[in-house]
Formats: sequence, structure tokens, C-alpha cells
Amino acid sequence: MKVFKVVFIPLFVFCSVSLTTAIEAQQTQHLSAKTEANDHIKKGEELFAKKLFKEAILEYKIAFKIDPLFAKAYLFCGDCYQMLGDYKTAINYYDKTIAIDPKFAEAFSFKGDALLSLTDTLSAINYYKKALEIKPDYPRIAGKLSNLINETTYIPSVRANYTKANDLFSKGEYATAIEEYKNSIQKAPGFALSYIGLGNCYLMLRKYKIAIEYFEKSVKLNPYSAKGQRFLARGYEDFCYFEKSYNCYKHSLILEPDNQIAKTSVKYLKDLLENSAKLSKFTQLCQLNIAILETPRNQWTALFRSYGNALDESSIAYFRDLSQKSLKQGVIEISDLYSEAADALESYLHSSIEKRD
Repeated sequence: MKVFKVVFIPLFVFCSVSLTTAIEAQQTQHLSAKTEANDHIKKGEELFAKKLFKEAILEYKIAFKIDPLFAKAYLFCGDCYQMLGDYKTAINYYDKTIAIDPKFAEAFSFKGDALLSLTDTLSAINYYKKALEIKPDYPRIAGKLSNLINETTYIPSVRANYTKANDLFSKGEYATAIEEYKNSIQKAPGFALSYIGLGNCYLMLRKYKIAIEYFEKSVKLNPYSAKGQRFLARGYEDFCYFEKSYNCYKHSLILEPDNQIAKTSVKYLKDLLENSAKLSKFTQLCQLNIAILETPRNQWTALFRSYGNALDESSIAYFRDLSQKSLKQGVIEISDLYSEAADALESYLHSSIEKRD
């Protein structure tokens, strides 16, 4: 008698196999659709490069018809309408892009461009700010935003004072320039460039704390200005805040990547901060510079003595160099003071050697 074995296969096994097959089929179909949509995007880009914007629109529309969540297709479609001067339709497509992908920085920036073309400057500024919140290293938008902030805070009545102040500064007449910059600030308190000019005057006069205050105010009013960041960095550097200076220069390079002054300064400060002996020596000289400016001449000997054996011939050369720089900048009084400091330090060091001998 034959014995038959009956094998029971649970129903869920069949269901699992069927479900897996269905998912795989769905994924294959989605991948195929994505590939087809990408092909139309590529065709659209080729047409866009040839300035055939209407034809490119048709390709982009096919792409998002195949894949309704293809954010880039809506973005590119908006770009075409913007190139055709239909800014309202362009904005509509940028809004669709943002609805699909709220972190698409380019959609916010391009919508800002369209709003700017429609002379809605304040709305454009807001969208540029959103783009930078998502993508901080976006130099094109940072530069545009900085210029827009300066333009919107500049009023015609400021022109005379600001232009005169710049002219006086270029002639080395810093005290008079300060008055004109202050007059321009009275008329337009939000105009960041006036604060940069004012800070730079005080920097030339070696009034570092006041200079930094004005540079910080400038950056607060226009945080997207690479120029403002560089001047603040310079103020920090002259006041021995080397790490703060380094960070400001680095930030300025995010806003303006090709600026050679910032690149050179970042390299120099990085090397300085990584060399403890060099940093210690330069910090002492920098602090002595500040002390010289604040200490009466008849107390300089006591000041030099407080530095112990840290001062040497290189310290004398440091003040000679500062004297020459001040002379070139037209600050004769400061130049003379540094020259006197160099002479006094030289005399002090020589007398110290003689005493030891």
C-alpha cells in the first residue's frame, strides 16, 4: 500500500511571494519612468542651451507628466518662462518646485530673481534670504543680497555726505571724514557702508575698539557683505583677536570665494594659530602696540620692563615698520609716535644689556 505525504504550504507564503513580485514590478516601472523623465530633462537642457525656450518647456512638461514629483522639471520649466519674460508663470512653477522640495535652494533664489524683475524688491530679498538659510555657501545670492540691502537702505540725500567722506578718506583726512560718515548715518541709519567707512577711519587712527564697534554694526546691518566681514576681520586682527579674525575671513570667502586678500589672510592666520611660539611672540607685540597707544611717554620704560625678556631687536623693527605704514597712510602723528616708541625701546634694550654687562 502506497503512503502519500501531504505537504501543507501556508497561504501567507503565496501571499508573500506575490507581494514581493508586485513590489519588484512597481520598482522596475518607477525606475523606467524616472529614466524616461530624465531623458526629456536632458533634451530640454539641450534646447535651453540653444535658447529654444518654448521647445524646452514642452520637454520639461513631459518629464513632470511622467514623474509628477520631479522637482527639477518644474524648476527648469520656471527658468524657461523667466527667460521668456513671463515672470508670473515662472513664479508659479517655482512655487510648485518648493511644494515638492522645500529645501531646494535654487527654487527660492530663482523666485527671488523673478520677483526682482517684477520690482518686488522686498519680497525678492526675503526669498534670497531663504535660499541662503538652506545653502549658506551660495556666493551669487550672497553678493546680490548684499547689494540689494545696500540699495534699499541708501537714500539720495546721503549721496553728498557719503561721497565727500570717501573723498576725504582717500586724502588721509580721517577726522573730517568721520564727521561726514556720521552725517550720512544720521540720514540713513541702516546704510551699512557708512559704518564700514567710519570704522576704517578709526582703524587708521589706531582706535581699534571704536573701529571694531562700527565694523560689527555694519555686519549686523548687512551680514551678506563679504566686504564688511573682511573689514571686521582686519579690526579683530589689529586688536589681537586672531581667531575671530580668522573666522571672519573664512566667512567672507563663503560669500566671495575668489577674493585674494581673504585667501592670503586665512592662510597667514591659520599658520599663525598653529605655531604656538610665533603666536605668543606676535600677541605680545600686538598687545604692546595697543599699550603704547594708551600709555603716556614718560611711562614707557615701566611698560617695557613689564614684558621682561620678551622684547628684542625684532620688537624695535616691528615699531619701525608700523611707523612707515602709518606714514604711508598719512597719519603723521601716529607715525611719529611709533618712531619714538622704537627709539625708546632701542635705548631701553641697550641700557639693559649694559647693566647686565
